[in-house]
Amino acid sequence: ALDGPYRFRGTFGPAGVEREIRLATAKAEGDGTIRFKASLRLADAGSVYTLDGRLIDLMGKSRMDGELTAKLPVNSIWQSGPRSSTSTHAKGSGADAKSQPGDVAFDLKANATADVAGASRTDLALSFEQDGRPQLMTGTVKASWRDAFAVDISLASQWLDLDRLAGTPENSSPLDSIVPLALRLRDLLPAEGRSRARFVVDQANIAREAISGLRLSLVRSRDRLEVEELRLGMPGGSRGEL
Repeated sequence: ALDGPYRFRGTFGPAGVEREIRLATAKAEGDGTIRFKASLRLADAGSVYTLDGRLIDLMGKSRMDGELTAKLPVNSIWQSGPRSSTSTHAKGSGADAKSQPGDVAFDLKANATADVAGASRTDLALSFEQDGRPQLMTGTVKASWRDAFAVDISLASQWLDLDRLAGTPENSSPLDSIVPLALRLRDLLPAEGRSRARFVVDQANIAREAISGLRLSLVRSRDRLEVEELRLGMPGGSRGEL
């Protein structure tokens, strides 16, 4: 019927890296609000995003709010991330980045809002468990596009094992774990406009040492990446800063 509900299912993208999108709506409520559920599946990465929300005032000041959840294999966003002994990846094929049953994956949850001027993800939580020890990152993601396109990402964690996340071998230097982190944060920032990412970790395992007070801030403008700040507390109470 013209007044809904509606269902849509489709794919887009080149062969081997198709994205599948599904959308289902309820009938419009008396005030015009439309509840919906949308999902996006990245076949090559094994990532699945789900948005359970509502569309408000479509004929006026249109806006959306809802809850975003996702399952993100570590290897899909951190290409050098750990792989379990049960994982198999065919070298030289597009399946290299696909998630395997034993791969570690992030669980993402966030409150999502959007209107014609921008969008935000608040109360964002990225969590996963590794070797029986939970790890958690929290923060916000904001995007604006009314005057100029810009994205601001802020993430924080009380404790992270960056060596395991980055897949760095033994006898590595701290930069061997920090550089992959910076590159992954860069990949989260769009090339268009001017974007910023901030990352703060109270305690981290880097180069097989306990590091405190890690602070990393990056700014990306088109193809240019700037490190605004890099600080970390070194073993023995000393500090490093760039």
